[in-house]
Amino acid sequence: MSYPHSDPSAQEALVYEYIEALESGDFDTIALLMELAEDSPALEAAFDDIHHTFYDEGFAHSTTQNAETLSPTVQNSHILSIEEPDISAPQVSERPIGHDVENTTDGDQTKRSFLGYWLSAAVLCAVAVIAYQPLSSYLTNKASETRRLPGPESIPTRSFAQQQAGICTKDTRLPKRSWVEKLHKEPDTLAKFLNQKEALRQDTLTLMQNQHLVKTLGQRLTNTTLSDLHRIIRARLLLRMARFHKQNYHLSLQFHKEVFARRLKRKKKLQLGQHFYYYWGRLQCLRGYRRQATTALQRALKNTPKHRHDRIKAWMYACRSTRETAEQTAQQLAKLTFPNDPDGWTEWILLHHLFGLTPQRQPATPTQRAALYERVRTGQRAEWSADVQRMPVDQETLQEQGIRTKLTYFDPTVFLMMSHDFAQRALTLLRQQPDTDRYAPFYVAEAHSIRAEKKQARIHLFKFLQQPPRRLRLSYLLFSHRLSPRQLRQEACFQQARLVGPYHKDIAERILSSLATQDHIAKSLAGLGFLHLHTHKQQSYQWLLKGAEHAQAQEKELAYHYIEAIRKTEDETLKKGAKLIVQLRLYRYQVRAYYLWGSIGAILAEKGDKATWWMEQLHRKEDPYKITGENEPFQFAWTINAYTHAGKLGIATLFFHKNKDTYPSLIQLWSLIKMWRIYEGMDGIPLVKTG
Repeated sequence: MSYPHSDPSAQEALVYEYIEALESGDFDTIALLMELAEDSPALEAAFDDIHHTFYDEGFAHSTTQNAETLSPTVQNSHILSIEEPDISAPQVSERPIGHDVENTTDGDQTKRSFLGYWLSAAVLCAVAVIAYQPLSSYLTNKASETRRLPGPESIPTRSFAQQQAGICTKDTRLPKRSWVEKLHKEPDTLAKFLNQKEALRQDTLTLMQNQHLVKTLGQRLTNTTLSDLHRIIRARLLLRMARFHKQNYHLSLQFHKEVFARRLKRKKKLQLGQHFYYYWGRLQCLRGYRRQATTALQRALKNTPKHRHDRIKAWMYACRSTRETAEQTAQQLAKLTFPNDPDGWTEWILLHHLFGLTPQRQPATPTQRAALYERVRTGQRAEWSADVQRMPVDQETLQEQGIRTKLTYFDPTVFLMMSHDFAQRALTLLRQQPDTDRYAPFYVAEAHSIRAEKKQARIHLFKFLQQPPRRLRLSYLLFSHRLSPRQLRQEACFQQARLVGPYHKDIAERILSSLATQDHIAKSLAGLGFLHLHTHKQQSYQWLLKGAEHAQAQEKELAYHYIEAIRKTEDETLKKGAKLIVQLRLYRYQVRAYYLWGSIGAILAEKGDKATWWMEQLHRKEDPYKITGENEPFQFAWTINAYTHAGKLGIATLFFHKNKDTYPSLIQLWSLIKMWRIYEGMDGIPLVKTG
């Protein structure tokens, strides 16, 4: 096909052909038309504006960070991902959401009207301008038809949300005594946990020491019928790892965005490579920027070898913003065959899992990743080898001016799939608990939240709040910041406020206002909730600061209290309990939550320095930068998040360096942050002394 340089009617026909191709998902035609338009700035601009209007869904938020804004490494820099899966239902960033902003992939593309394009194009005659007027109306109508995501989340009804508020605002008297206080009075209770069978003893030690988590959870238990106690301990370990990998997933999205955006910034000086736009578009889709994703994926069709076009089309089908049902999307995906691209099936399986699609055909699993992802999608246990966790999924070699450069591409979704796998395994164990177990629904809800299954999370939190536990059970609380049934109920109310807040903000505020009238822990949770709702920001942040300051004072008082108990108490049991608490520093669990929540609140308030300061108070200095003892996996991941928000990339790198051998998946994050720092160095002043 040759380009019609001087025929306005032919150009108009190309415009309509482009629209039809967008509607039908004919990406080969789109790529061909874009290539033809490169010879005409006017037509290329018209295609670009059509694309923007077609995908403009009308709910871009003025507060949303531009999808390609570089985050400088300066104090208080605000970086996209803010997640706290340890205490709240995570955002569904793994399911694209409507956070569209202006696209800047190809430089300055200030939004312009179609009419402006047509009036400024000297090659188009008056007939074309007149013909454009109904076209503009047509496109505007199409843009207003926003698409619901495949597998949409069910919105909680107002009556359901009001039930939650009614329960959470009701005064319920639950035990306040913490598990730490119980061990003080009954120190031999811990020995009962450690004097069990070897497998249970090992799980308990892992829960206490945060060592050998990978090894412990990688071992298959020979006894298929676990005791009630062992099921609970193992489920908690699995949830601990699920939270860790979920936060690592958001870190990976953040790090990939920073590295890719900096590479894109240098595209006039450096080669991007054949695969860059595919992985850039894929990343944008995962981050929820669907329009930018489609633009990048369309460009990938021009740059990527043809045998990979099916995987590009798969992401375009799933991520584009036209009106389609989940079934229609699945039908389009079913047409793809991935010839000569075996790992394309991994992407096919992943998209069905992320979007909740029912496969219209049986997927092939020709690669190890495809087989693993299919096991996660179907709810089967997956075995994550060290190589799968640490190896890049793709690479290419560039040669420029005699210099050979190898580009590697990692897959952030390996963290997501691992977190879903661990959460599913926890669910399998927790569902075996009897209906009389009043603790189990809370942890079942947490597992569903990690898997972004919000409806199930709401249902099980409601069940928990209807009949909260009235007896302290160490198996559910030991070695955690969740100290008592009372605190567990407060956290459940906070989580429900987070879940109903996007749909019924006033009801969420009622729940949080009730928490704010209670103790320091509840007030800190209320502060976090209001910050997420973007209301009462200053007051909420002050609550979190006061909570963290209270923790500092209380930690000293508690240490002094138990040391004095060892010196002065005549009761041998209490003395033994005090020694146990001091030796294991268990009193710190009574203040840990304040530091973590203070740090999360500081990032929400864009105060990066304060966020790192509170995490440094929480981190145990005897084992700097390592996941061990009191330094839990999620705490590790959140500390890195705080340091990157504060622009302290060098310190964040140390955490990866110290733990990458034990946790092979961290090699991905370690590699990305090193590349981020290299690009930062390119942007800065050279450190080479001259003269």
